[in-house]
Amino acid sequence: MENVKSMTTIRPIKFNIGCYYFHFTLRLFHGEHPEPDWTGNITEDVVIHAEKYYRPTGKEEEINFNGHHVVTRFGNQIHTYWDSPIEGICLMLDYFSNLFNSPPIYKFEIKAIEHLNIGQPVCMTTEELELILEYFKPTAALDIRLKEIGYFRYELPSELKSFSCNSSNWLTKEGVMKMNYEFIDVDVEKFSYQDLSDFATKCIEGGLPALQHCFIEAKDLKRNFKEIADRIKYNRSRSRLEVKVLHKKFAYFSYDVHGIYDYEREDGKTVTICASDERDKHCVLHLYVWTK
Repeated sequence: MENVKSMTTIRPIKFNIGCYYFHFTLRLFHGEHPEPDWTGNITEDVVIHAEKYYRPTGKEEEINFNGHHVVTRFGNQIHTYWDSPIEGICLMLDYFSNLFNSPPIYKFEIKAIEHLNIGQPVCMTTEELELILEYFKPTAALDIRLKEIGYFRYELPSELKSFSCNSSNWLTKEGVMKMNYEFIDVDVEKFSYQDLSDFATKCIEGGLPALQHCFIEAKDLKRNFKEIADRIKYNRSRSRLEVKVLHKKFAYFSYDVHGIYDYEREDGKTVTICASDERDKHCVLHLYVWTK
Protein backbone atom coordinates (compact mmCIF):
# COMPACT_ATOMS: atom_id res chain seq x y z
CA MET A 1 0.00 0.00 0.00
CA GLU A 2 2.87 2.35 -0.83
CA ASN A 3 0.56 4.71 -2.76
CA VAL A 4 -1.57 5.16 0.37
CA LYS A 5 1.41 5.62 2.68
CA SER A 6 2.84 8.31 0.39
CA MET A 7 -0.15 10.55 1.12
CA THR A 8 1.20 12.42 4.13
CA THR A 9 -0.91 14.63 6.35
CA ILE A 10 1.08 17.76 5.43
CA ARG A 11 -1.85 18.53 3.13
CA PRO A 12 -5.35 17.63 4.34
CA ILE A 13 -6.82 14.40 3.07
CA LYS A 14 -10.33 14.58 1.61
CA PHE A 15 -12.73 11.72 1.04
CA ASN A 16 -15.21 11.17 -1.78
CA ILE A 17 -17.69 8.28 -1.72
CA GLY A 18 -19.30 6.91 -4.88
CA CYS A 19 -22.29 4.54 -4.96
CA TYR A 20 -22.77 2.32 -8.00
CA TYR A 21 -25.00 -0.63 -8.91
CA PHE A 22 -22.81 -3.36 -7.45
CA HIS A 23 -20.07 -1.63 -5.47
CA PHE A 24 -18.97 1.44 -3.53
CA THR A 25 -15.85 3.53 -4.11
CA LEU A 26 -13.82 5.55 -1.62
CA ARG A 27 -11.47 8.11 -3.18
CA LEU A 28 -8.74 9.84 -1.16
CA PHE A 29 -7.43 13.08 -2.63
CA HIS A 30 -5.56 16.29 -1.78
CA GLY A 31 -7.00 18.91 -4.15
CA GLU A 32 -10.24 20.84 -4.28
CA HIS A 33 -11.95 18.03 -6.20
CA PRO A 34 -11.11 14.41 -7.02
CA GLU A 35 -9.53 13.89 -10.43
CA PRO A 36 -11.82 12.24 -13.02
CA ASP A 37 -10.84 8.79 -14.28
CA TRP A 38 -11.65 9.51 -17.91
CA THR A 39 -8.74 11.96 -18.46
CA GLY A 40 -6.21 9.13 -18.53
CA ASN A 41 -3.75 11.28 -16.60
CA ILE A 42 -1.60 9.90 -13.80
CA THR A 43 -3.29 10.88 -10.56
CA GLU A 44 -2.26 11.09 -6.93
CA ASP A 45 -5.77 10.09 -5.90
CA VAL A 46 -6.08 6.74 -4.16
CA VAL A 47 -9.19 4.77 -5.14
CA ILE A 48 -10.49 1.92 -2.97
CA HIS A 49 -13.42 -0.21 -4.15
CA ALA A 50 -15.68 -2.25 -1.87
CA GLU A 51 -17.14 -5.00 -4.03
CA LYS A 52 -19.12 -8.20 -3.71
CA TYR A 53 -16.80 -11.18 -3.29
CA TYR A 54 -16.31 -13.40 -6.31
CA ARG A 55 -14.04 -16.29 -7.39
CA PRO A 56 -10.35 -15.46 -6.69
CA THR A 57 -7.96 -14.89 -9.59
CA GLY A 58 -4.81 -15.68 -7.64
CA LYS A 59 -3.72 -12.03 -7.48
CA GLU A 60 -5.50 -11.27 -4.22
CA GLU A 61 -3.97 -10.87 -0.78
CA GLU A 62 -5.55 -11.01 2.66
CA ILE A 63 -5.03 -7.67 4.43
CA ASN A 64 -5.77 -6.86 8.07
CA PHE A 65 -7.89 -3.70 8.36
CA ASN A 66 -8.47 -3.01 12.06
CA GLY A 67 -8.80 -6.70 12.84
CA HIS A 68 -10.87 -7.51 9.74
CA HIS A 69 -9.10 -9.86 7.34
CA VAL A 70 -10.14 -8.61 3.91
CA VAL A 71 -9.43 -10.18 0.52
CA THR A 72 -7.73 -7.38 -1.43
CA ARG A 73 -6.30 -6.94 -4.92
CA PHE A 74 -3.77 -4.20 -5.64
CA GLY A 75 -3.09 -2.38 -8.88
CA ASN A 76 -3.62 1.18 -10.06
CA GLN A 77 -6.63 1.02 -7.75
CA ILE A 78 -7.38 -1.06 -4.66
CA HIS A 79 -10.19 -3.63 -4.79
CA THR A 80 -11.56 -5.09 -1.56
CA TYR A 81 -14.14 -7.89 -1.46
CA TRP A 82 -16.98 -8.31 1.03
CA ASP A 83 -20.12 -10.30 1.69
CA SER A 84 -21.80 -6.91 2.22
CA PRO A 85 -20.15 -4.05 0.22
CA ILE A 86 -22.03 -1.38 2.19
CA GLU A 87 -20.55 -2.71 5.46
CA GLY A 88 -17.21 -2.83 3.71
CA ILE A 89 -17.25 0.80 2.61
CA CYS A 90 -18.22 1.88 6.14
CA LEU A 91 -15.32 -0.08 7.62
CA MET A 92 -12.88 1.31 5.04
CA LEU A 93 -14.09 4.84 5.73
CA ASP A 94 -13.48 4.39 9.46
CA TYR A 95 -10.09 2.80 8.80
CA PHE A 96 -8.77 5.63 6.63
CA SER A 97 -10.39 8.28 8.83
CA ASN A 98 -8.34 6.96 11.75
CA LEU A 99 -5.22 6.48 9.61
CA PHE A 100 -5.18 10.14 8.53
CA ASN A 101 -6.75 11.55 11.70
CA SER A 102 -9.70 12.83 9.67
CA PRO A 103 -13.15 13.51 11.18
CA PRO A 104 -15.60 10.72 10.35
CA ILE A 105 -18.31 11.62 7.89
CA TYR A 106 -21.16 10.64 10.20
CA LYS A 107 -20.35 13.57 12.51
CA PHE A 108 -21.05 16.06 9.72
CA GLU A 109 -24.08 18.12 10.72
CA ILE A 110 -26.78 19.36 8.36
CA LYS A 111 -29.12 21.67 10.24
CA ALA A 112 -31.79 21.96 7.54
CA ILE A 113 -32.43 21.13 3.90
CA GLU A 114 -35.02 22.59 1.54
CA HIS A 115 -36.33 19.41 -0.10
CA LEU A 116 -36.10 15.88 1.30
CA ASN A 117 -37.08 13.21 -1.22
CA ILE A 118 -37.05 9.58 -0.08
CA GLY A 119 -37.64 7.70 -3.31
CA GLN A 120 -39.45 4.54 -4.35
CA PRO A 121 -36.42 2.33 -5.13
CA VAL A 122 -35.12 2.69 -1.57
CA CYS A 123 -35.80 -0.20 0.82
CA MET A 124 -35.62 0.81 4.46
CA THR A 125 -37.00 -0.08 7.84
CA THR A 126 -39.21 2.16 9.94
CA GLU A 127 -36.25 2.78 12.26
CA GLU A 128 -34.08 3.93 9.34
CA LEU A 129 -36.81 6.29 8.12
CA GLU A 130 -37.25 7.75 11.61
CA LEU A 131 -33.48 8.28 11.85
CA ILE A 132 -33.38 10.14 8.52
CA LEU A 133 -36.28 12.39 9.50
CA GLU A 134 -34.70 13.07 12.89
CA TYR A 135 -31.42 14.35 11.45
CA PHE A 136 -32.57 15.90 8.16
CA LYS A 137 -35.14 18.65 8.66
CA PRO A 138 -36.99 19.64 5.46
CA THR A 139 -37.86 23.34 5.39
CA ALA A 140 -40.03 23.44 2.25
CA ALA A 141 -40.85 20.01 0.81
CA LEU A 142 -41.01 16.40 1.95
CA ASP A 143 -41.67 13.40 -0.31
CA ILE A 144 -41.89 9.90 1.17
CA ARG A 145 -42.41 7.58 -1.79
CA LEU A 146 -41.97 4.16 -0.20
CA LYS A 147 -43.97 1.03 -0.96
CA GLU A 148 -44.72 0.22 2.65
CA ILE A 149 -44.11 1.76 6.06
CA GLY A 150 -44.75 -0.07 9.32
CA TYR A 151 -45.92 1.48 12.58
CA PHE A 152 -44.64 5.02 12.34
CA ARG A 153 -45.26 8.41 13.92
CA TYR A 154 -43.88 11.72 12.73
CA GLU A 155 -44.84 15.31 13.47
CA LEU A 156 -44.87 17.08 10.11
CA PRO A 157 -43.19 20.51 10.05
CA SER A 158 -45.81 23.27 9.92
CA GLU A 159 -43.73 25.42 7.54
CA LEU A 160 -43.74 22.93 4.64
CA LYS A 161 -45.00 24.07 1.25
CA SER A 162 -45.27 20.62 -0.34
CA PHE A 163 -45.88 17.14 1.07
CA SER A 164 -46.44 13.81 -0.65
CA CYS A 165 -46.58 10.28 0.73
CA ASN A 166 -47.93 7.15 -0.94
CA SER A 167 -47.80 4.93 2.14
CA SER A 168 -49.73 7.00 4.63
CA ASN A 169 -51.28 4.44 6.96
CA TRP A 170 -49.58 6.43 9.74
CA LEU A 171 -51.48 9.64 8.91
CA THR A 172 -54.43 10.48 11.14
CA LYS A 173 -57.42 12.64 10.30
CA GLU A 174 -56.19 15.23 12.82
CA GLY A 175 -52.80 15.33 11.11
CA VAL A 176 -54.28 15.74 7.64
CA MET A 177 -56.62 18.51 8.80
CA LYS A 178 -53.56 20.53 9.89
CA MET A 179 -51.87 20.36 6.48
CA ASN A 180 -51.87 23.99 5.45
CA TYR A 181 -49.47 23.39 2.54
CA GLU A 182 -49.51 24.66 -1.03
CA PHE A 183 -49.43 21.13 -2.47
CA ILE A 184 -50.55 17.83 -0.89
CA ASP A 185 -50.56 14.36 -2.42
CA VAL A 186 -51.21 11.58 0.11
CA ASP A 187 -52.84 8.19 0.45
CA VAL A 188 -54.89 7.65 3.61
CA GLU A 189 -56.57 4.71 5.29
CA LYS A 190 -59.65 4.44 7.51
CA PHE A 191 -61.03 7.73 6.15
CA SER A 192 -64.75 8.18 5.52
CA TYR A 193 -66.55 10.35 2.95
CA GLN A 194 -67.34 12.66 5.87
CA ASP A 195 -63.63 12.99 6.66
CA LEU A 196 -62.91 14.05 3.08
CA SER A 197 -65.86 16.47 3.18
CA ASP A 198 -64.56 17.96 6.44
CA PHE A 199 -61.20 18.69 4.81
CA ALA A 200 -62.88 20.31 1.80
CA THR A 201 -65.13 22.33 4.14
CA LYS A 202 -62.15 23.63 6.09
CA CYS A 203 -60.56 24.76 2.82
CA ILE A 204 -63.79 26.46 1.69
CA GLU A 205 -64.06 28.27 5.03
CA GLY A 206 -60.53 29.64 4.62
CA GLY A 207 -59.00 27.44 7.31
CA LEU A 208 -56.24 26.30 4.93
CA PRO A 209 -55.20 29.59 3.29
CA ALA A 210 -51.97 28.24 1.81
CA LEU A 211 -53.59 25.29 -0.01
CA GLN A 212 -53.51 25.51 -3.80
CA HIS A 213 -53.74 21.92 -5.02
CA CYS A 214 -54.29 18.61 -3.26
CA PHE A 215 -54.92 14.92 -3.85
CA ILE A 216 -56.13 12.87 -0.87
CA GLU A 217 -56.67 9.27 -1.92
CA ALA A 218 -58.81 7.24 0.49
CA LYS A 219 -57.91 3.60 -0.08
CA ASP A 220 -61.00 2.30 1.73
CA LEU A 221 -63.53 4.20 -0.41
CA LYS A 222 -64.88 3.90 -3.94
CA ARG A 223 -64.87 6.97 -6.15
CA ASN A 224 -67.96 9.10 -5.50
CA PHE A 225 -67.62 12.89 -5.85
CA LYS A 226 -71.32 13.53 -5.16
CA GLU A 227 -71.07 11.68 -1.83
CA ILE A 228 -68.36 14.14 -0.76
CA ALA A 229 -70.13 17.23 -2.12
CA ASP A 230 -73.51 16.40 -0.53
CA ARG A 231 -71.90 16.50 2.92
CA ILE A 232 -70.53 20.03 2.41
CA LYS A 233 -72.93 22.62 3.87
CA TYR A 234 -72.23 25.32 1.30
CA ASN A 235 -73.81 26.20 -2.02
CA ARG A 236 -72.12 24.73 -5.06
CA SER A 237 -72.34 25.19 -8.79
CA ARG A 238 -71.33 23.07 -11.75
CA SER A 239 -67.74 23.81 -12.65
CA ARG A 240 -66.48 24.64 -16.12
CA LEU A 241 -62.85 24.69 -15.08
CA GLU A 242 -60.53 23.12 -17.65
CA VAL A 243 -56.85 23.90 -17.13
CA LYS A 244 -53.45 22.22 -17.38
CA VAL A 245 -51.51 22.65 -14.14
CA LEU A 246 -47.73 22.46 -14.33
CA HIS A 247 -45.81 21.91 -11.10
CA LYS A 248 -42.13 22.76 -11.53
CA LYS A 249 -40.87 23.05 -7.98
CA PHE A 250 -40.80 20.16 -5.50
CA ALA A 251 -43.64 18.26 -7.24
CA TYR A 252 -42.61 17.71 -10.86
CA PHE A 253 -45.64 16.90 -13.00
CA SER A 254 -48.35 18.34 -15.21
CA TYR A 255 -52.04 17.56 -14.75
CA ASP A 256 -55.20 18.30 -16.73
CA VAL A 257 -57.67 19.66 -14.18
CA HIS A 258 -61.36 19.06 -14.94
CA GLY A 259 -63.68 20.77 -12.48
CA ILE A 260 -66.88 19.14 -11.16
CA TYR A 261 -68.18 21.46 -8.41
CA ASP A 262 -67.22 25.07 -7.59
CA TYR A 263 -67.46 26.69 -4.15
CA GLU A 264 -66.96 30.44 -3.76
CA ARG A 265 -64.84 31.54 -0.83
CA GLU A 266 -65.16 34.82 1.08
CA ASP A 267 -61.68 35.93 0.01
CA GLY A 268 -62.77 35.84 -3.64
CA LYS A 269 -61.08 32.56 -4.51
CA THR A 270 -62.84 29.48 -5.84
CA VAL A 271 -62.39 26.00 -4.42
CA THR A 272 -63.11 23.34 -7.04
CA ILE A 273 -63.68 19.64 -6.52
CA CYS A 274 -62.06 18.09 -9.58
CA ALA A 275 -62.10 14.76 -11.37
CA SER A 276 -59.26 12.37 -10.58
CA ASP A 277 -58.40 11.11 -14.04
CA GLU A 278 -56.15 8.04 -14.10
CA ARG A 279 -56.74 7.60 -10.36
CA ASP A 280 -60.10 5.84 -10.37
CA LYS A 281 -59.27 2.79 -8.24
CA HIS A 282 -60.17 4.61 -5.01
CA CYS A 283 -61.94 7.79 -3.97
CA VAL A 284 -59.66 10.83 -4.42
CA LEU A 285 -60.47 14.25 -3.00
CA HIS A 286 -58.91 16.45 -5.67
CA LEU A 287 -59.12 20.15 -4.77
CA TYR A 288 -57.87 23.08 -6.82
CA VAL A 289 -57.94 26.63 -5.44
CA TRP A 290 -57.91 29.44 -7.99
CA THR A 291 -59.03 32.99 -8.78
CA LYS A 292 -61.48 33.69 -11.59
